[in-house]
Amino acid sequence: MERHDGYFAPDGVAWRVGRETALLLGGGRALLLQVAHPLVAAGVAAHSDYRENPWRRLEQTMSTVWTVIYGTRSEADAAVSRVRAVHERVRGRIAAPMGPFAEGTRYSALDPELLLWVHATLIDTALLVYRSWVGPLSDAEQRAYYEEMKTMALLFGTPEELIPSTLDDFRIYTRERLASDRISVTETALQIAATVLDPPLPLPLRPAMKALALVTVAMLPPRLRADYGFHWSRSRAALVGASRRWTRHVLMPLLPDLARALVEELRKRGHETIAHGAIADGERSDWAWACERTARDVAEGHAEQGVVCCWTGTGASIAANKVSGARAALCQDAETARGARRWNDANVLALSLRATSEPVLGEILDAWFASVPSDDPEDRANIEHVNEIDAGRNGG
Repeated sequence: MERHDGYFAPDGVAWRVGRETALLLGGGRALLLQVAHPLVAAGVAAHSDYRENPWRRLEQTMSTVWTVIYGTRSEADAAVSRVRAVHERVRGRIAAPMGPFAEGTRYSALDPELLLWVHATLIDTALLVYRSWVGPLSDAEQRAYYEEMKTMALLFGTPEELIPSTLDDFRIYTRERLASDRISVTETALQIAATVLDPPLPLPLRPAMKALALVTVAMLPPRLRADYGFHWSRSRAALVGASRRWTRHVLMPLLPDLARALVEELRKRGHETIAHGAIADGERSDWAWACERTARDVAEGHAEQGVVCCWTGTGASIAANKVSGARAALCQDAETARGARRWNDANVLALSLRATSEPVLGEILDAWFASVPSDDPEDRANIEHVNEIDAGRNGG
């Protein structure tokens, strides 16, 4: 059995929560919570391009988080090192009073207080979004998630003695911090919020952005919602509640599209592609037919390898494996992709549209194409037996 060499266990709650695309719905909330701390807002305003690309910070944060959770320890360490190198340069003094902080107050992205606050916003938001948009988490699961994610805080440099010991302590910390004057919406935070929630977009995407902004405002603590100047009412709250189904099926698909990104990622790696299904003109788009065609291309020698996907990835792998000669493997991280190629000689990669982010997609593809089948006699014997089973099934 292959061993996962990462900081987070595949059967842990962090893996389960982190793979949900719905977490992206909380990105705006987490960012607005973060910049409600005046010194975080000062750092973002002075050391990022949020005006030109308001969502880049979120993209970079989520990419790093996913790498740390799903990657190997070496991959996680490299990602953390890159972030900490950037944080080394984020330092300065505020030019004017901001909330309770006097002019000239120093700020640094490596300040333990700020590191803990940013970490807290991500944990609090992840738990809220999962419960609101994905499904329930038992008290034990929430506590397990919090304990697992302490590792994330430590990796990014938060001193262990500052991290609240238990989930109950964490909730007290968050509640007290939100009630304190150290969390204070400044003019800088208002400018960041305006840019993040109303970025320049093509006309067809603006309704979806307005919906996402409404979801962001709905999830903010009441005090911060008021401090940011967002009007709220029972009718808006009812609208958000009634729109959950619409958000899942209309808004969430407008978040990074794996199917479209997949073709581009393959081409960037120098591969010629044969498209089937929803991304091919004139073909039936249903996953079973599209995955069958891809698997046949591989089995009949028209393609060296195939990539198939559906919402969960399970149906895609089942359909592909019904084609003689196809060995499809459902992979959700780089490690499983590497193992599927090395130990299983898989020739069709199956992906979940629901659970695979674009950063993780890139890591999976890199691992898949960099790995070669093992020449160990025991591994080869297993593959040969699989081929015998396949031949016997087809009367060979």
